[in-house]
Parts: sequence; C-alpha cells; structure tokens
Amino acid sequence: MNIEKHLEHRLAQRLAEAKKKRITIKKTPNADTRTCDPSTVSKAELLRCSKLHISDVKAATDLLCDLLKERSVEHDFDKVDDIDGFYKDFQSDDDFVSGDWYQNHIRVNRHHPTSEGGEAKDLNMIDILEMILDCTVSAMARAGEVPAIEIPSELLQLAVENQVKQLSSMINVED
Repeated sequence: MNIEKHLEHRLAQRLAEAKKKRITIKKTPNADTRTCDPSTVSKAELLRCSKLHISDVKAATDLLCDLLKERSVEHDFDKVDDIDGFYKDFQSDDDFVSGDWYQNHIRVNRHHPTSEGGEAKDLNMIDILEMILDCTVSAMARAGEVPAIEIPSELLQLAVENQVKQLSSMINVED
C-alpha cells in the first residue's frame, strides 16, 4: 500500500473511532454562581454537584489520554512504512529537509505544525503534546539536551479552540 493510500485508510479509521468515543456527563448548574441562584442551593447539593463535576473532568481526562495513547501508536508510521524512501533521503547528499520523504513526513504527521509545509488548519492539543514529546525524546536521545521548543501563540490558540470543538463533540450531557 503506498503512503497516500495508507494515510487515507488511517484517517478513515481514526475518524470512525473518534465518532464512537463519547462520554456522558451530568448537568450540574447548581455548582456555579454563574448558572444558579446560590441562595437556593443547599450545601449537600453543592457537594453532590461538585463530586459529579470532579467525576466528569476525570472522564474527559481519560478520554483525552486515550486519544493521546492512540496517537502514540501511529507516531511517525511513515518511517517504518516507507523505510526505503526514508533511508534513500537520509543517505542523500542533498539537504534532507528539502527531500521528498521529509516533505511528505511533515505533511502526513500532524505533530509538525511549525515545520514549513506542516499542516495546521485542524491542529489540536493532542498534536501539540505529541510535538513536545517527539522533540523532547528525540533531542534527549540524540544530543542529550532539549533546545527551546517555540510554538507561535496563534498556533496554540488554534490548537486550544480545535481541542474544545473536538472534546465538545464527544460529550453527551444528561439531566
């Protein structure tokens, strides 16, 4: 299977799996002074809603951790799937970064949004976390220290907004 078909297949799988992943949380308007009249809420009700909120945040955290774990399984898949292309460009006397393999690598791997040619339109915090993990691990393994990782603030804001959209789409709220 060529890399493009492989990428399309993995993306289709990822989208199908993402549609299945959902959490259900409980409405807790009585846990916040912005959504209730505090004079009408008992201490017992505030405690009940607070416990529900804590449980809901744990469920959302577990969901994001699952998404990050899934991403780790696919990390740099093209280094293995296209080892011939990777090795050819790795051995080339030309600039590795301008080679065909690397240019495809940064296009198909979402954790390279700051690389020229990297995709960023639907960047989310999973991508940012994968980038931080990738940069840290590779720098430590190769050079023993990690240089500054710079992410433009507009990319971080985009990642936050997209993560909120993704997470919101995976939450059912029930009474």
